[in-house]
Amino acid sequence: MTILRAQPEDHQVLTEIAHAAKRHWGYPESWIEEWRYFLTVLPEDIANNHGFIGVVDGRLIGFSGLELDGAKAILHHLWVRPEWIGKGVGRNLFEYTENFARANGATRLRLESDRHAEGFYVRMGAVVFERRPASVGAVSYLRPTMEKKLSGDGVAAS
Repeated sequence: MTILRAQPEDHQVLTEIAHAAKRHWGYPESWIEEWRYFLTVLPEDIANNHGFIGVVDGRLIGFSGLELDGAKAILHHLWVRPEWIGKGVGRNLFEYTENFARANGATRLRLESDRHAEGFYVRMGAVVFERRPASVGAVSYLRPTMEKKLSGDGVAAS
């Protein structure tokens, strides 16, 4: 897999990947519709932040989206085409994005996780420091907010 910078014109394919990855977990289509805003990647999101795409044989198979805010990096997106889940694409994208954040002065990487992805992020070294109330449809749940310290010891939850 080759990792490249995302370009604003990639936004439609990135949005399709995000929707397909979310559907992979069997969520009802009504929930996918409620999450449409969060699953949609706009050209300006790519232009104003840092996006990375994983490509195999000319096909875009996953991507990450990162915002840098001083010492804090925020992972807004990490999605992989369903047929590539479990094949190291997410790990490679996460590590590439983490290293980019570190090289650009970030000392911590923060993200909000889907319950199905929480174990993946734990394996990547992130820890849950807060669970925030969320709901979709009539279902309420606690959404994990996670953080990985990029330098030093422990987790900075500020």
